[in-house]
This record gives sequence, C-alpha cells and structure tokens, in this order.
Amino acid sequence: MEDSAQAFADEEGKMLRLRLIVDGAAHLLMHGHCSLQEVPEVIRQARARVLELFPDKGELFDMIYAPRLMRLFRDWG
Repeated sequence: MEDSAQAFADEEGKMLRLRLIVDGAAHLLMHGHCSLQEVPEVIRQARARVLELFPDKGELFDMIYAPRLMRLFRDWG
C-alpha cells in the first residue's frame, strides 16, 4: 500500500511540474513580448522539459500543448 501511495504522490508531483512548465511557456508567449521567430524556441524548450518528466509523451505534447501555445501567442502575443 505504501508503494502505491508513493507512486501516486510522485505522479502528482510530475503533473504539477507539467502544469508549471506549460503555464510558464503560456505566460511568456502571452506577456513576454516574444517575436514570431522566438515562439518555436519557447515551445521547443517547454517540450524538452516535459519530455524529461514524461519521456514517451512527445507526440501527445505535439498534439495538445504545441497548438495551444501557438494559439495563445496568436491571440494574445
């Protein structure tokens, strides 16, 4: 039982870090005065940090977070 509780806590921590990474990138794109040329680098860096937490989820990042971050830049940046 203790192992499953620890695994759950570890997963919760990873999910919190994921949210902080994506929220930070979103904030930078919305309020950081990024140029259109800088946007792919911001997204690439966020993706690299997410892959450190979830190495097999690159495709999922590309499907969900990359388009969302681009849309935020387009709408707010």
